[in-house]
Amino acid sequence: LAWRATPLDPARPAEIAARRAGLDREALDGWVRESHARAEAAAEALAAEPVPVETEAGRLVRDAPPACPSDEALADAEAVLPPESGGWGLTTALHRPAAATGAAAVVLANAQAVHALGLEPRASIAAFAGGGVDPSLALTGAVPAARRALERLEMRPAEVDRLAIAADHAVATLATMGELELPRDRVAAWGDTLAHGHVRGPSSLAVLGRLVAQLEAADLRFGLCAATSAEGQGLAAVVDRLIYA
Repeated sequence: LAWRATPLDPARPAEIAARRAGLDREALDGWVRESHARAEAAAEALAAEPVPVETEAGRLVRDAPPACPSDEALADAEAVLPPESGGWGLTTALHRPAAATGAAAVVLANAQAVHALGLEPRASIAAFAGGGVDPSLALTGAVPAARRALERLEMRPAEVDRLAIAADHAVATLATMGELELPRDRVAAWGDTLAHGHVRGPSSLAVLGRLVAQLEAADLRFGLCAATSAEGQGLAAVVDRLIYA
């Protein structure tokens, strides 16, 4: 027997998850503004993140820090953007990050490699887990993954100092924050993909590196990095600045 799922229109899971989480248009628009404002406030820290790239022309290319749109620009977008096709009128393109290009890298090493190569680890991956939800709630797949990762350490969400999430919709961040009952100031402290742009695949690594930098900057210990994926899948890792090597 063969069974093939019929993919949902991308707007439908966003609206279903938003309504389930009690999010309205005002909450979604507000998070877009807040994410950009946080990224702008962290511009100095974020400027140290990109690595210069040597091109064929011999030039060094470096990304500029994210620029926060003016209140007027956001208000204009909120007023004129139509609802997403396939949705029911709640979400718009403003609630999705801009597609971007780029790459990211994270070095993972065991204790033997750390000692043999003389590396200086910045953090440890204390626990990792995957999870999933019904495809109609695709943007909340990170929630069961996060809970499972925390359970492996016998931790509660309240013990997490920072949450960073790689997702392609404002609903994902807000719904995950609400489900885990995390204080707003612990989530996406330097903005999320709405402000930084979204590169499918590399975004998760960029978010992980950014999370470690946030913990270092605030001298905090535990971070939770989460990602939502297609068809309701989710991934999560608990980052600990205590080095186990």
